[in-house]
Amino acid sequence: MKTVRSGNIFRVLVGFLTVCFIFGVACSDAAPDETVPPGSSEAVEAAPLSTSALAEPTLAVAETAGKNWPTTDALLICDDEAGQQLWQFDAADQTWHDEEASFLSEPGFIAQGMVPIGDEVFIYGILQDETAVPHFQLYAWPDMVDQPMLEADTIYQMLKPTDRLPALTHLYAVQAETPGTIYQLSIAQCQTGSCAFEAVAEMEFLSPDRNQSVLWDTATWELRLENGAAGDSTLLGTGWDPFWLGENRIGFLSVAASNSDLSATQPDLVLWQADSGTELLLTAAQAKEYLGEQGAVDEATEILLFKAGGSPTHPNLVLVTAVDPTQPGTTFLLELNVETGSLRYIPELTGTSLAQLELTADGEFLVVRGDNGVQLYTLGTGEIMEYDQVADGRGYAYLADGGWLLLPAGSTTYFAQPGENVVEAVNLAGQYCTLGAWLAPMP
Repeated sequence: MKTVRSGNIFRVLVGFLTVCFIFGVACSDAAPDETVPPGSSEAVEAAPLSTSALAEPTLAVAETAGKNWPTTDALLICDDEAGQQLWQFDAADQTWHDEEASFLSEPGFIAQGMVPIGDEVFIYGILQDETAVPHFQLYAWPDMVDQPMLEADTIYQMLKPTDRLPALTHLYAVQAETPGTIYQLSIAQCQTGSCAFEAVAEMEFLSPDRNQSVLWDTATWELRLENGAAGDSTLLGTGWDPFWLGENRIGFLSVAASNSDLSATQPDLVLWQADSGTELLLTAAQAKEYLGEQGAVDEATEILLFKAGGSPTHPNLVLVTAVDPTQPGTTFLLELNVETGSLRYIPELTGTSLAQLELTADGEFLVVRGDNGVQLYTLGTGEIMEYDQVADGRGYAYLADGGWLLLPAGSTTYFAQPGENVVEAVNLAGQYCTLGAWLAPMP
């Protein structure tokens, strides 16, 4: 492996970037460069927006005639003159209802996110009280809206759950004081009244059939495959960012065991398969050579492989981001075909989520969020769908059953169905909506 000579750059960044590597949390240090020249991917405009709007806060069934609406319930957090409000979309009746949540009436509570857990939704945020230091709060709707399940005396940033983590048994977070440490909340403990953050020593990434798992040791960086049924344990190597491309096919970014602090190595992208062991797919030198051929970098540019991801839906495609650590505002997105070994550079996509590679639960789309809205990159075809009506791109929710994307965008909320090229607009009178969630638990 090639030694990094820029003052051990990764040693400086590793504490913060570890969180970006493993979880879906925005990493401003890895924001992409919007001045990269255009490439060959085809951009496809989203369908024209529906102009239908609501005259009253609740949408009547009759008003949905001829409309294409989701079949999954949804929940929004919105602001109006009275403060923050909850609005629920009832898919069965195709109606919206204002829901009670007393904690949203607290003047200092700022909601930051929602996670569906079974029949509940965990809503978390920061209480900014003028008389006390800001602190973290966690509530459960609809059962615990009068008092928090958890109130911490510091500020935690919750990490967005993805299907690359296990079925939701835990929620994860970081805090500014210890950026290299990941904390977890046991959902079961929270539901029984004993909710507390604990430091994480080991992360589990379940296989598509949930029968196997990759365990990542946060101290040694060892990745180990565990087969619960057979009782087998296999050391895959040292590194981070494991992802499943199917049963017994696991990709990850690999580093030498002696340098698992990342201070003196450049990671390689590798693929482990049960029948053939570990195969080297891409090195930083190869990525740099290819980007040079595309005119994206020059000889002086330092390139590190930063993030990788894939899904069993497209088992031969792996997305990789590379960064220039001397210029944190530069990120390069590549698509690697495992079968042919061919690379594709995708310069059109911009947004801080390139540091996350957020794939939708069905494995069909890469979601790119940024100041220019939300973009969906379609795996397999390379098409890009743009939803620039979502101004900041931060409040979107993943696609639900039926391929629907929930896009809260202030005074208008959009239901988008990319596979059908459909966008429907909803205006809840007097509401400015910023956060959304599907009322269906993640896989």
